[in-house]
Amino acid sequence: MWNWVKDSELYEKFCSLSFFEKIILFLWAFLPFMWSKIGSDKLSNTYIKWAKIFEVFGVTFESLYSVLFLFAIILFLCRADFVRTALKPPICDFKVLLHGYGLAFISVLAVFGVLSLYFFYLKPEIFAEMQNLSQGAKVPDWIFKSFKEEFTDRLIFYYAMISIFGRSGGGVLSLIFFALSHNYSNAYILSMMFAGYFYLFLMLWSGSLALPILFHILGNGAVFLWFVLMS
Repeated sequence: MWNWVKDSELYEKFCSLSFFEKIILFLWAFLPFMWSKIGSDKLSNTYIKWAKIFEVFGVTFESLYSVLFLFAIILFLCRADFVRTALKPPICDFKVLLHGYGLAFISVLAVFGVLSLYFFYLKPEIFAEMQNLSQGAKVPDWIFKSFKEEFTDRLIFYYAMISIFGRSGGGVLSLIFFALSHNYSNAYILSMMFAGYFYLFLMLWSGSLALPILFHILGNGAVFLWFVLMS
């Protein structure tokens, strides 16, 4: 089923990280998602309880995340080989997409695309939310966010999950993780399923994180410029 993917080198580099390095990167990727309130009372209560525990030691979630972010940066600097592999020039073989499971993956991508367009048509509040996010946003902001989301949602979370649940399970969980990370509204979450699936496909197909980063930046930039020009 996965004989068309080209990310074996990237996966091997991730597996070569120590357990401690993987934990640091996973916490850096996952904690902001866990702390966000996605409409679950149980999660919100857990957030409040942990916040009170941290306050006893004079620690906030923000300071803890800042430390994790610093550790992640140091780790990337020390493991330059890992970063070079992640950002190597993409290799795109269009032939693998014309038959077998490559074609099936593309077909599912097309279905997600149609559903995403349907949600945009059915729920105009998605556009309103995008417009709100675009207001006040700066070019460095959405470029940095594109880089960060690809490293956290694709490179770190996906490979951490496939180590436990295999490629199919990891792919589904990565897709859900990315969509729920954009928890501005239920309609917005559903509309992000296509983007999450598309960026994951680009990484698996090209064997590099560079291609999804490029398209992510272009996608965010297109939304940003559209609402800036329309305002």
